[in-house]
Amino acid sequence: MAAKQNRLMKQLPLLFKNFSPRDSVNSETLKQTQTRVLVNGYNTQIKDKNFSKQEIREVIGSMAKRKAPGLDNISVQMMEIMHKKNPVILTGIFNKCLELGIFPTEWKKARLVLLGKPGKDPELANSYRPICLLSVISKILDKLITQRIIYLLKSKGMLKSNQHGFSTGKSCETANFELKQSIQRAMKNKNKVCLLSLDVAGAFDNAWRTSILEQLVKANCPINLFNLIKNYLHDRQVIFELNNKKWVFEAQRGVPQGSCSGPLFWNIVVSTALGLVLPSGCQIQAFADDLILVVRGQSANILAQRCNKAIDILVSWGKKHKLQFNATKTILMPLSFGGRLNRNEPLQVTMEGHPVSIRDQLVYLGVTWDSTLTFTPHFKNVRRKADLLTYKISSIAEKFYWRHNKMFKRIYIGAIEPFMIYGHGAWGHRLHLKTVSRFLNGIQRRPLIKVTRAFRTTSTDALQVIAGIMPLALRAKEVYSKFLVLTIKINTMIEAKEFCWDEFESKEDIYNRHPADWISILFGIEDPVGDEIEIFTDGSGIDGKVGAAMVVYYHGTEIHSEICRLQDTATVFQAETKGIHTALEFIKVSKNWHKFHIFSDSKSVLQSLSCAKNTRQSILELKDLFVLAARGKWIRLHWVKAHVGVTGNERADSLSKSATERVVVDFKCLSSKATLGRSIRSELINVWQEKWERSRNGRHTFKYFPKVGLKVNSYSPKVTQFITAHGRFPEYFFKFHLPGDCYCCCGCFGSVEHYLDECQYTKNIGQKLNYDKEDPPSLFYNKKNMLFLQQLIEKVDSIVPQTN
Repeated sequence: MAAKQNRLMKQLPLLFKNFSPRDSVNSETLKQTQTRVLVNGYNTQIKDKNFSKQEIREVIGSMAKRKAPGLDNISVQMMEIMHKKNPVILTGIFNKCLELGIFPTEWKKARLVLLGKPGKDPELANSYRPICLLSVISKILDKLITQRIIYLLKSKGMLKSNQHGFSTGKSCETANFELKQSIQRAMKNKNKVCLLSLDVAGAFDNAWRTSILEQLVKANCPINLFNLIKNYLHDRQVIFELNNKKWVFEAQRGVPQGSCSGPLFWNIVVSTALGLVLPSGCQIQAFADDLILVVRGQSANILAQRCNKAIDILVSWGKKHKLQFNATKTILMPLSFGGRLNRNEPLQVTMEGHPVSIRDQLVYLGVTWDSTLTFTPHFKNVRRKADLLTYKISSIAEKFYWRHNKMFKRIYIGAIEPFMIYGHGAWGHRLHLKTVSRFLNGIQRRPLIKVTRAFRTTSTDALQVIAGIMPLALRAKEVYSKFLVLTIKINTMIEAKEFCWDEFESKEDIYNRHPADWISILFGIEDPVGDEIEIFTDGSGIDGKVGAAMVVYYHGTEIHSEICRLQDTATVFQAETKGIHTALEFIKVSKNWHKFHIFSDSKSVLQSLSCAKNTRQSILELKDLFVLAARGKWIRLHWVKAHVGVTGNERADSLSKSATERVVVDFKCLSSKATLGRSIRSELINVWQEKWERSRNGRHTFKYFPKVGLKVNSYSPKVTQFITAHGRFPEYFFKFHLPGDCYCCCGCFGSVEHYLDECQYTKNIGQKLNYDKEDPPSLFYNKKNMLFLQQLIEKVDSIVPQTN
């Protein structure tokens, strides 16, 4: 152990050199020197707003409570309690930091933790993954700064839409979708197309901090915020402790690891590359430090010329920002789709004299793109990994949940299924193809066998129905359709029904507003006391109809009420929101009173109003109305428990229900995300039902389960054998050409139906089953029948001879 530690100590300087290289001023070019002078001389009269108590509360509330603390050992919970007890302390400290432009030195120190990479030589520096732990108070101020910078850059239009990493409203799926769109645009007019993937060597660790500050200068950053960021990036230290020894290293380059601002600072640097003027026919996009280009040309020679020119431009950009590209990890993939490029005529593309590797497959953000754009290699990789994941998860879970098989379905839905349909942004447009559907349903097969505990010969169609799990191809269609409507904002079709994106409520970008102007409306849990004006609101949904109501009491006497019917596609949440909206409209025009209490039994709406970063359109409108109504007035929101005899709440509930009986719809709102999800799922379940009815497989299962659904079913392996007719039945042996007689020992054909109704050995058990023989599905309506079916199959096991 001591020898290993000594070897580790010797590797520390080299490890840190690789992890955080020095920023040499002497080797800078004239342009880099001018940039440094520009940054150091920056000044402006503009100052940013002070941090608010609400801003700080929201930041602390958003932090993971179990994150490891920094050198001071102060946890998130401790900071949360302190700010709740006395918010003046942190607010005063942070605003003083902003005023002076100083980020305290102790907060810039990080604890270094080394995690060994599995299977690597411990004597090599690159065998360790360095992790930096910052103090919680440092991360709070860091996140406050980050929010201000995002708002600044967004207001100046400096956040690039082709950067999908660590960007609001962007994700790996949007990156893959945009790449697919770029390829399709490039392929028009039968152009020859290739993909060029570039790797920035140690991007986050090598980012030149002066480049970050230069972009803030161009954004005309408020001087107090600029000075605070500049000081934050200066004199940073990383401390490593082992055996009572301490090593202190200076972190001169790179974004602060472990910080909230690190990804944003990198985006600021790489945005300058995303805005470069590249050769005609070149389209660039990025996800964090993963850069990829789509290049088109009329011929292979033109394509190669454009690739080489684009690489030269990007290499020059890298040198300007003290970054290097890794030539050995740069990959070019010519697209042979439609015979556009011949693999036998490779493109001559180089990076600084080194030939670029040409491949027919390229992995981008976990999706394997192939030169023919079929995604067959991707689906094969997913199937292999899904099978392994199923095995590993089930091996672990069986130790704890072997008596509760429903847990496997939860694991499938929560872990395995999302993994299998990841990347739909790239291949979702191919879901209409039968080959893709077969691939996806094949990927799903092994997990379904694990969930149902059925024989491996059971058809996939039957497994899906028994498990109550939608076919993976349809599930992928569901996820992809919602992605198109809500994220990409384009219409989509499911069978004959069209879903228009502008009919559904979307999220607004919270950074359209300054963080200091974000609104958080807190609520209390005090009961009504009958003083002053008390307003009760409620929303109800009955028989597919939705209504909202508001009733006003003055010293316990009802003086006013309003009811409103919403369109049938509205949710109860929207009805509750409408009720509070009506109350605020009443307050806004009220002239005789100035103090109001609003009571609602919808904790979800009240919690949404209390969250400053809630981006739901209707909630933001409600917040704006609250601010308007509260001018010159005092308004307090309260949560009251429903159906406990509170007079005002019961009255509002009664009125909201009566509103559903109105003939005319009074208020139409955009449909919610939940409504979209239900509508899409309903359409796809109908598709699933039609496929199940037309299928030639699983007809024995169809006899007992003619209707598909997502109900959680959990049957024992023996009962599943009965449902599928795949088990130790003579009929099964005969069907699959297995050793054994096809006849029961009583002389009749050994089918499942025979053992259920006819066999003299099992007839006494079958008679105990309580169901309508003219309606086979009724066999599974009575839970007691499951015990008798279990006994029946066990009896069959005992009378059917064992086969080798």
